[in-house]
Amino acid sequence: MKWLLSLLFVLVQCLALNGQSAWCGVDLQGLSPKAIQAAEELIQRKKQPIEKSNIVDSVAVSIHLIEGPNGQNVGNFTITEVEQEIEKVNQVFAGAGINFFICGTPRIIQGANIYDFTTGNELNRSYYIPNTINIYFANDLISNSGLGLCGYAQFPFVDIPENRYVMMNKLCSTDGATLTHELGHFYGLFHTHETRFGQELVDRSNCTTAGDRICDTPADPNLGSSSLMSGCNYIGEITDQKGASYMPPVSNYMSYAPADCQHFFTADQEKVIQDVHQQENDYITRSCDFYPDFAILQDQDFMKLRSDESINMTYQLRQLNADRGYNVVLKISLADKPEHNGTLLYKERLNLAPGTSSFSLHFDLDIPPRKGSGVYFLKAVIDADNQVIERTERNNNALTTLEIDNSELTDQTIFPNPATNELKLFLRTPEIRQDINIRIIRYDGRLVWEGDDYKTQEEFFRILDISELQTGFYLIVINLEKREQPYTFKFFKQGR
Repeated sequence: MKWLLSLLFVLVQCLALNGQSAWCGVDLQGLSPKAIQAAEELIQRKKQPIEKSNIVDSVAVSIHLIEGPNGQNVGNFTITEVEQEIEKVNQVFAGAGINFFICGTPRIIQGANIYDFTTGNELNRSYYIPNTINIYFANDLISNSGLGLCGYAQFPFVDIPENRYVMMNKLCSTDGATLTHELGHFYGLFHTHETRFGQELVDRSNCTTAGDRICDTPADPNLGSSSLMSGCNYIGEITDQKGASYMPPVSNYMSYAPADCQHFFTADQEKVIQDVHQQENDYITRSCDFYPDFAILQDQDFMKLRSDESINMTYQLRQLNADRGYNVVLKISLADKPEHNGTLLYKERLNLAPGTSSFSLHFDLDIPPRKGSGVYFLKAVIDADNQVIERTERNNNALTTLEIDNSELTDQTIFPNPATNELKLFLRTPEIRQDINIRIIRYDGRLVWEGDDYKTQEEFFRILDISELQTGFYLIVINLEKREQPYTFKFFKQGR
């Protein structure tokens, strides 16, 4: 039922987006006279030509991934997809001399499933990171009137920086165009079909006073209207006030052309972006070195051992920030694959003091009893609970490959024998996925210990605590659920 509800939730979102008349929530029509005056001043500023070079300015963005009340994450949207989208955006904005980078680790926010302009503003007031472009990725996005949206952003002339942000619908966030479009608004660009200043004529004779007020973008009748596009071809027959047929830009990022058709800004659009970058958006930082950076390194990348052997590892931990100390959690787990979380083996809260260069951590780990021969991965993660915003988390993980090789052990054995505190039990049998009952019986027939377990593969290993048993001879009996005869072994418990 849970997966069905999730599917219905996604389908409703898709229907809302496919049936909408506008996928961007930015609208000049509702701006105050003061804001329009500010827009006029921006438009009328003389824009200097952009000098083409390999040097670009870094611009910090703070990423916020919003999960629904019950952890809903539409499309299993990930930070990897955000990073890939930022790379696409950078290819476009490079023409304006701008390169966006993610400032600190992304923030995971427990919020609502659906956001409108009002709730989006409230969200931003709670989570805004100063001096960066704050980008929020929500499960669903609507206007205050209920119109489905892919995204929206505030113009640079509308409000103070603390009230400016970009809001994205996750369903539109990997199309290679929507985030570029919204950042275009953040840098002062209007829709190519804008009508707040009047309808632009096809001959562009009023291009400085109407439309998007940029003269190297052709007049646009709004490609989001029905029956105007066939693939990436304009098929509409709309004419302007003079009767001239439109020939709109079907590849401009600020149009409503299909996302897979969009691939450029014009030279004059790039001038606006660079001008706003140097003036209204000059508050945005170009470095995020004020965040700490934790790093962990292991002394071994590969280890080979038996199931009964302990792991002795040395880790070096570093905190690359001299301002203050941080309490962080170190977790070490054993997984079947590098991308899996695995079984938690070790957890400790550590204090990384200011200026700490490195320190070593030594400890022994016991292989979980059900891990037989095979290849596994020992994963150590610093700040495992993601409690601290860092410059990057790319160096928070240390991965060691473990090869467990039990070929030296006989198929059914116990050891050591005699034993003092621990008795190790190893079985190699064809029976898998079944219950196991283990009993220890004293020489006089008295049952002194009994326990149950579960066999998941051909090999089974378990360490039994016999420290409380009296000195003497014992019989250990192992019953497998689907085996008629038990395995039996004699051993001697010696004194401590």
